[in-house]
Amino acid sequence: MKIAGTSIFFTLLLFSCIHEDKIPDYVISKEQMADIILDMNIADVRSSRKNQSDGTKVWQRDNDLTLISEKYNIPDSVIKKSYDFYITHPTIFKEVLALSLEKAEKLSPEVEIGDIGSKDSLLNEDTLSVLGN
Repeated sequence: MKIAGTSIFFTLLLFSCIHEDKIPDYVISKEQMADIILDMNIADVRSSRKNQSDGTKVWQRDNDLTLISEKYNIPDSVIKKSYDFYITHPTIFKEVLALSLEKAEKLSPEVEIGDIGSKDSLLNEDTLSVLGN
């Protein structure tokens, strides 16, 4: 009986490890999640440079999530569920963060004025100062 229990345990353990790299259909792709994480980090840096109360910071984070949700045309609930998936799968999340870092390194410090504040960009004067302009 003890051997059967041990066999079942190791079989379940084996199958649970096999599905580590499978991303469910409801989860945003790694590439798009990397873009979203980059936008969230830019927004966080912009917010952290302002002297705000905790309540204002929470409101600003929710507002930033709404803007990002609109930018990618993805409901914020899907972004949150996808983020929850990735943080519970560290191997995959590490890949997403590496992609996000690559994208951040490619950001040009020169941004056309027409891009600032447009719906397709979270860049504004505060963000540009964070990026070094």
